[in-house]
Amino acid sequence: MAQVCSPTLPGELVWPTIRRFLRVPEHLTGRGVCIALVDGSFTSHPDVASNQTRTTFLVNTAESRPRPQRLEPTPGPDWFGGAAHGTWAAAAAAGSGALADGVYTGVAPEADLFLVAGWAPGRPHATAEEDRVASLEWVRRHHREYGIRAVLTSHMNRISPLLPWQLDPQRRVAEALAAEGVLVVAGTGNMVDATCGVSLAMAPSALAVGGVMIPEHRAHRKLAFSPDDSPQPAATGAIDGIDGIDGGDDFERAAPYHGCHGTLFEGKWVPQVLAPAENLVLPYLSLRAEKLRAHFYAEVDAHVVPMGYARTEGASFSGPVVLGAAACVWQAHPEWQAEQVMAALVQTAIHRPQWAALRAGLISIPDAIAATPAPFDEERHTYPHARWQAWRQRPVGVRLRAVRAVQEGDVEAGLQALLSFLPEPAPDEAPESARGLVTHDDFRLRTAALCVLATQPAALSGALLLQGLHDTDPQVRTAALHALARRPDLWGDLTPALADAVNDPHVDVRYQALRLALDVHNSRLVPALIAGLDDDLRLGTLNFFARCRALTAITEVEIPQQPPWTFGECHYSERRRQARQDMAAAWRDWLAVRP
Repeated sequence: MAQVCSPTLPGELVWPTIRRFLRVPEHLTGRGVCIALVDGSFTSHPDVASNQTRTTFLVNTAESRPRPQRLEPTPGPDWFGGAAHGTWAAAAAAGSGALADGVYTGVAPEADLFLVAGWAPGRPHATAEEDRVASLEWVRRHHREYGIRAVLTSHMNRISPLLPWQLDPQRRVAEALAAEGVLVVAGTGNMVDATCGVSLAMAPSALAVGGVMIPEHRAHRKLAFSPDDSPQPAATGAIDGIDGIDGGDDFERAAPYHGCHGTLFEGKWVPQVLAPAENLVLPYLSLRAEKLRAHFYAEVDAHVVPMGYARTEGASFSGPVVLGAAACVWQAHPEWQAEQVMAALVQTAIHRPQWAALRAGLISIPDAIAATPAPFDEERHTYPHARWQAWRQRPVGVRLRAVRAVQEGDVEAGLQALLSFLPEPAPDEAPESARGLVTHDDFRLRTAALCVLATQPAALSGALLLQGLHDTDPQVRTAALHALARRPDLWGDLTPALADAVNDPHVDVRYQALRLALDVHNSRLVPALIAGLDDDLRLGTLNFFARCRALTAITEVEIPQQPPWTFGECHYSERRRQARQDMAAAWRDWLAVRP
């Protein structure tokens, strides 16, 4: 029989709780505030289910008529079922710490939760993107009915961050949510070699969250144990109303997390704020000893993390931390609009030299609730979604005249007119006007013009695409690759240009090219793909694995990581770096001896 472990707390909190690290005032728990998380599926783990102080609702948008159902906890010992990611995200935002006597909680443990799941076993599985869009649309239709004030999801992007938000179905619904007063939050992604890896974080109106690493801290209060082995807090108390001991030098020792950063097509820099993204202690989804031992940190953390919990890392959890922080701010200021909550969190964030490259600060809930953000004037504020819709409602002739008027100097109107044709196929009259802008001085116009032409692939010539692929601006090169993907009849002629693109100096252009290389499936790409492995090793992980996938698809040769990745292991650890170096060496050896 499998051994089942009882949850226990260690004698000392070596790893600070999220609330203690962020110095959240004890009275701020998110009570009375509704927040939503969108993911593929969730579990009924006691940390995220309903309890005496909050209600959790599960919404399954895979059903024909989805309605919120109260989610009650189940005793375990397992809560797997493919729902780990969503459960951890919910726990980071609002976990109750039920199996750790309320010690390792999320930021807002009393916030009401709407867990919106986009997939259920037994249903024909749509793409994950379609699932997320359907779930976000449910939130958009019902947020007023249920009082949902903020929403988060962490699905990876399909459309490049260097391309307009109008092309991406997740960004479109995110902008619609923001225009209706819902705060949209998302982590930026776990890759240092990408501008942004999560669709929602790319939306111009969303709050994009990067990360820091919680440092080990042995100065926290200790837990004494009673004769019956139930942990009892030692009488240390709180300092200045903060939940737990003041973090002291924790902020100074917190290193930046290896997440995405850069500038999007619209000019937005990501991340905008930072939150804990590594060494978060969250509920593990089993109490069985053999499953607990399978976690990478199981042995080293055996006596410093509660049984049934494990250290976790990822921007998928820094985003939920900020979602929970927003609930705490709304608890203190229920009258604030979403824009005011966002402004308070961004403007009061704590900056440190070691995070300078991220151009963002760590959220500070005490400072945010003390802030006085400017009153929000909804009548004077123009949301990107409203501007896009206003242009789309104008007659085609009016929009085309605005595009042609770019030559007379009205660049902004022409850009908005071009973007209004996305994402559907542009009218037959549009390609001629768009072609006239692929050489314009403004990179935004060149990019938008290629995106519009891509909706009418017959309007794309090899010469025009080649010009775009050799453009000096990465946004334009990305748009050219986006357009080339829609002209498979030109792939053979443009394979030499694609071979250059898979080693483009800009990481986002490179990634777009590597994804296309997988579809092009041309053996002439193999030398260029292998030649770029060492550079990808230096830059990060995203492009390295995209390159390996393309190589495997083209050559039908698979070179796995050795040793295999272990659950909970950081992808940037020395062990993983060495595994990638060995993979690169194996590919070079294969190329040297292939016929």
